Amino acid sequence: MSSDTCKAISVILFYMALLCFLIGTAARLKTDFHSRLEISTAGFAVAAVLAALGRLDAEYRAVLVMRDIEGFDYQQMADMLSLPLGTLKSRLFRARLALRDELRTYLSDRK
Repeated sequence: MSSDTCKAISVILFYMALLCFLIGTAARLKTDFHSRLEISTAGFAVAAVLAALGRLDAEYRAVLVMRDIEGFDYQQMADMLSLPLGTLKSRLFRARLALRDELRTYLSDRK
């Protein structure tokens, strides 16, 4: 699989996952929240996560979306991305650390 094809798949998966995430969040906001403050707080959290995902490298964003949003198992991901299983798991670990680092400012402001 060429590099351009991988990038295209990554972008498509990211935006599909983003759309699913936003639809799910909107549904949850409609049923679970009772005040405007709860809705706006949840909206800020969603915006912070989406912004942090957008700042990650495409390789990190792709594995995070595939695993944590789309729910692919490790072997499916390794096959789709043509990566050894160990490399995929390492990349996912580093991606989660990078996302945590991107969210650190947001999380420290919440205390």
